[in-house]
Formats: sequence, structure tokens, C-alpha cells
Amino acid sequence: MRLKNKTILLTFISIIILTLLHFLKNKTKEEASLSEAIQETNAISKTVTLHQIAPDKKKGFSISAEEAIMHKNKKHHENIICKNVTCTFITEKNTPAHLYSVKTTFNTETKNLFLENTVTGTVNNINLKGSNFNYDFNKQTIKSKEKATLSHPRFNIYSNKTEIKLKDKVVKLDGGIKSEFFISSPTNSNRS
Repeated sequence: MRLKNKTILLTFISIIILTLLHFLKNKTKEEASLSEAIQETNAISKTVTLHQIAPDKKKGFSISAEEAIMHKNKKHHENIICKNVTCTFITEKNTPAHLYSVKTTFNTETKNLFLENTVTGTVNNINLKGSNFNYDFNKQTIKSKEKATLSHPRFNIYSNKTEIKLKDKVVKLDGGIKSEFFISSPTNSNRS
């Protein structure tokens, strides 16, 4: 009988030890997961203005947003995600572009912007409407691989891809290009 009791006791102790080891192993995984989450940080701010101007003051931008979330991940890359954004792009000679987007991501390392979803605004007094535009800080270009419309009182131009070189005031269009030219302004022709 004593042997049977000892066997039961050893079995019981073994089960308790295995349960404790399992618990500690899962606890270590949870702590590691928590540690990773702590390495990814967020900071939220309301009504934000960001300025990024090159030292030579020949390029840059200013962002006004209703809300900004700074996200820093475990690789120490920082992105600032802005909501309801107005961007003003600056070149050496003037301020050629003002764009609005619902969401814009600013990469603090590259200084590039990604304007998401519908984007509207003006570039050199031409209205622009499209979606998902990238702004390359170093090249001073605004690009989209999606449909866009450039409009003016005298014309509308549609394309599948758009590249705007702000510094040189050059617009490159590619794919599915269509154009409409008006003899008189569309608003004036409706009054006749």
C-alpha cells in the first residue's frame, strides 16, 4: 500500500511540476510579446502643424492636420500618420502645390509623404483630383499610379499615371490619357 501511495504522490507532484513549467513557459511568451509591444510606441496629438524644410530652403512642405499619430516601431522607424490633411509644397522660387487628403503618412527617415485615398488640390493653378499620391522629398515629385484628373477653366486632362515635378513645373502623364478643351469656360457657356 505504501508503494501505491508513493506512486500516486510522485505522479501528483510530477503533474504539478509540469503544470508550473507550462505556466512559466506561457508567461515568458506573454512577457516577450509585451516587450515587443512596448518597443512599438504611439503618441497622438490633435490639431498639428508639421514643417519639413531643407537646410538650403529650396524644398520642403508644411502639413496641417486635425490629428497626428506618431508611430515608432521596434526597428526605430518613425511614421507620423495624419488625418484630414492640407499639404503645402515649397520650392526654391514659389509655393506651387496645395493638396488635401483624408490620410497622409509622413516617413520621418526619408521625409517622403504618402497621401492616401482621394487627394484634391492645386498644382501651379491647375486643379488636381486623384488618389494615393507619393511625394518624394529629395526629387520634389508628386506621383500616382492611379487615375487622376487635371482641370483648368479651359481644359480637363485624364490619365492613369501622373508625375508632377514641382521644381521644374513639369507634368508627365501616362496611360489612358484623354483631354477636353473648352472654347469658353464651362461656367460661362452655361450662362449663354
